[in-house]
Amino acid sequence: MARVLVPVNPEMLIWARERAGYAGIDVPGFPEEKLALWETGEDGPTVNQALMLAEKYHRSLAFFLLSTPPEEGELPDFRGAADRKKTPALQTFIHLVEARCEWAEEVRREAGKEPIGQEYISSGSIQENPEQAADRIRKALSIDLESVWNSRSPEDALALWIQAIEEFGIFVFQNDTATGKPIDCLQFRGLAIANPYAPAIGLNKQDVPRGKIFTLAHELTHLWLGSAGISNLFPNKMGKLDRIEKYCNSVAAAMLLPTEIFRSDWEMTQSQKDLKNTVALLSRKFKVSQDAVARKAMDCRYIKQDEYVKLHEEYVKAWQKWRKRKGGGGGKKGNREKNLAKQAGALFSKMVISEFRAGDVNPTVARKLLGAKYFSQIDAIGEFYGAEK
Repeated sequence: MARVLVPVNPEMLIWARERAGYAGIDVPGFPEEKLALWETGEDGPTVNQALMLAEKYHRSLAFFLLSTPPEEGELPDFRGAADRKKTPALQTFIHLVEARCEWAEEVRREAGKEPIGQEYISSGSIQENPEQAADRIRKALSIDLESVWNSRSPEDALALWIQAIEEFGIFVFQNDTATGKPIDCLQFRGLAIANPYAPAIGLNKQDVPRGKIFTLAHELTHLWLGSAGISNLFPNKMGKLDRIEKYCNSVAAAMLLPTEIFRSDWEMTQSQKDLKNTVALLSRKFKVSQDAVARKAMDCRYIKQDEYVKLHEEYVKAWQKWRKRKGGGGGKKGNREKNLAKQAGALFSKMVISEFRAGDVNPTVARKLLGAKYFSQIDAIGEFYGAEK
């Protein structure tokens, strides 16, 4: 019996493979010889092979039949290392975030809803003083810094920030570390999508809570600016970030460490004449990293630049040792439904489940949007967030 081949476009196969993060023809499960023939047009895949490849590349089968690749815009913000190559795991997460935002935008538009935070998304300017910008963003979110600082742990502080952001109408997503391949923090810490109807922030679940808090503040600034950009995790030299990234970092620092309060606490604590201890104490109080405290101290001219650089290098080395010891990140394991609920976030999960229970979204779409494998997990996620049946 003759094989039934799919008339795929070789150009689309190459484009999809590269966008999925495979630089060479080394896609697991597919012999290089076969892929080479498909990508040159000398042979073609069967229907089953094409379907398997579409799943591997996170595309539809029909995508391979297009005549030309679609135009792609730059991801609005992508906090990670200088190496911008996206691994398959990261590409999967980016596709999921984009799909969720597109779905949420369609739902909100059809319901006649107004854009989220019209006076917030894309309303800011890099010309505004970072302290004033930070104050405006905090007020828009109605975040209570005293409650954050008085929380029992960085995890509780992070939960308060996420709650305030989602109550404002911004989705907060985290990548799936339960079944998906973890993404190294050196490659990805956060992203922002400034969609007026479905603004979103993506976090790396592997990161530590204090790191996620700073990333949230950084991405909130990007949404406020409506800007695009890429920032390094740990720049090796001062001044190596572009203007927007520097500005977002300055606003994030002002958001988490208001200068007037920081100065008062620093001067009170610094009386101990122990620089490292002072940094550690304020890190615990403000629920941010020691590196963030040290940089703020430098900005406030309490320490010199060379002192900060020395501390920064020590913190980076300590963080790298921690990464190695932890195997690349700090994501915690738990039951599947709990992980799914946390990676989709409360705001988005409740939205999907509400549409599902109203019969406006079919079970398969709801399951895929939530990252669930089984239909029974849809209700389990709803119960986690207290969504009434």
